[in-house]
Amino acid sequence: MSKKLEKLRWRAEDRIYRKDEWVRQDTDELLGLEQKLNEMELSEKDRKVVDDYTACMESKQDRMGYLLYEAGMKDARRKMRIRKAVCRISFAAAVAAILVIWHEKTLDKLQEILHMLHWEMDEDEQE
Repeated sequence: MSKKLEKLRWRAEDRIYRKDEWVRQDTDELLGLEQKLNEMELSEKDRKVVDDYTACMESKQDRMGYLLYEAGMKDARRKMRIRKAVCRISFAAAVAAILVIWHEKTLDKLQEILHMLHWEMDEDEQE
């Protein structure tokens, strides 16, 4: 991920942490649990297992969040392309309808002109 995108992601995360009550509550609980964990008399080996487990969980959640974000963006881009294609098709259909109407009116005018010319030619022949 580019540094710019990563900064945007961190900013978005910060906004979520500040605004979402559940996230704030979970953060407070995590801090409390971390404090309780630090107060426990664990061996260095046990502490390493807990730390590794926690790091693995965080890494998995971060990766999953990123992949879900990417999937959502892909869906959004696909929907935007579909919407744009529908707009283009609608525009093309409208232009085609206008051209058909214009063509029919032009043909009607030409037929009127031809009819008038034939009528004039018929009058000239009769004289």
